[in-house]
Amino acid sequence: MRKSLMSLILAAAIALALFLPPAAVAIPSDWAAYEVEIAHQWGLVDPDLLYYVMSTDALTKDMLCSMVVLLSEKLTGTVIEADRNVVFEDDDWYIPDHFYKAYAAGIVSGKGLTPEGRVILGKADEMRREEVFTMLYNAILYCYPDQSAAYGDISGILSVFSDYGEISEWARRPAAYMSGRDIVRGADGRYMPKERCTVEQGIVTVKRLYETFSTINEQLSSPLLARNLEAPVFTSPPNGSSYDIRNGVILRWEPVEGASSYRLRLMTDWGLLDHFVMQPSASLDAWMLTTGTNLFSLTAVDENRQVISKPARLELRITGERPEFVSISTRNDEDYVFDFSSREEALQYMTTVTVPVWRLRNGEKTATTMTITVHRYVAGDVITIFNEIFNGPEKFPINSVGGFDWRSGRGEHPMGTALDINPTQNYQVFPDGRIGAGTHWKPGEDPLSIPPGGDVERAFRRLGWGWGGADWSSNKDYMHFSFFGT
Repeated sequence: MRKSLMSLILAAAIALALFLPPAAVAIPSDWAAYEVEIAHQWGLVDPDLLYYVMSTDALTKDMLCSMVVLLSEKLTGTVIEADRNVVFEDDDWYIPDHFYKAYAAGIVSGKGLTPEGRVILGKADEMRREEVFTMLYNAILYCYPDQSAAYGDISGILSVFSDYGEISEWARRPAAYMSGRDIVRGADGRYMPKERCTVEQGIVTVKRLYETFSTINEQLSSPLLARNLEAPVFTSPPNGSSYDIRNGVILRWEPVEGASSYRLRLMTDWGLLDHFVMQPSASLDAWMLTTGTNLFSLTAVDENRQVISKPARLELRITGERPEFVSISTRNDEDYVFDFSSREEALQYMTTVTVPVWRLRNGEKTATTMTITVHRYVAGDVITIFNEIFNGPEKFPINSVGGFDWRSGRGEHPMGTALDINPTQNYQVFPDGRIGAGTHWKPGEDPLSIPPGGDVERAFRRLGWGWGGADWSSNKDYMHFSFFGT
């Protein structure tokens, strides 16, 4: 299905692209793009901040404070009253309003006082992980003061991390809270408290914290979550195209139902072009493209320019005069690829889905959503399965799910076709009694343990998935469900 082509490059768009600062624009990384867009639609991110979303860009105190104030006001349903009596000391004469609000709410306190009594702010300071978690923890205490009593066994929670001793004393309670609520996880047994936090990491963490405390109806206000949406699919040009780069290139994609227009973002060495086109095609002049990698991001939008599709990605690699197209978002039989030689290759086949779940909080089940990264070939299965579990009579609580994990080595996790549900309460155990992961499996006693024949097993079985809790003879892995049954 081809429609007439229209020019993408209008005079206004050219002017916009030329005046945007190249160092301050980017497109989110593959793992973060979907969650960043949802955070934007939930009103947790100032639109201007999206121009800074890049895996290498550092999160500053100013950026994080802006998001945390928006988060706090959404969770409480009130506007924080700014404290205009405080006087800040900073290198920049302009202090945004969100700092006065955050100071009044006890979310930020500054770095100390000058001899004259002014609060030293550090607005442009790059945020480290423990600083991020502390500001978010302060925001939660502002919204929900009763949370101050949670997770009193700080040492017990944090001692599982090998670098526990590197966490500053003032950051240990916030770190324990974030880890105990499964909002923040370490990596390779480390918490990495002193590592720099990137902008996209900060956005995703704020978004996941909002998921923890908001209602499912509030979350479904996002068009991306209102129904199971897919990304637009690029249809041309294919690899080996005969296009001569000197004459420009043409992009086409499948139309999206309900789309009024399409937002196409192109990141090149010189900056960002952010433009809306009315039809599912665009013509790019040669001067717009650079030798090397040109990265495109595409979403469908409605008449109010609200996103109504998952973001699609396309890499255009140019060597000499011929372009090479590498699609990241095709959804057809060509997706049936699971033998990956590297994490980078595997990520090209992964997608992030959002599913409804019941979470167990303080003994009560609460409806919310959860994001999971899986192979896009099984994404539809995963959405169907979790919707069935959510609507089942058990209302089985799911506090955590692990999907794609390249570090896990063998098995289906590096392929994105395996899921680990509530791993602590559904352990992996060998025939000799040795525990490989988790701590126990006590269905009927622990509500997070998966019962045989229950809603969870039935939902996976209905689509032909295997369960390590019943299908394996060498050991039992009660958390593990897999597409190929391995």
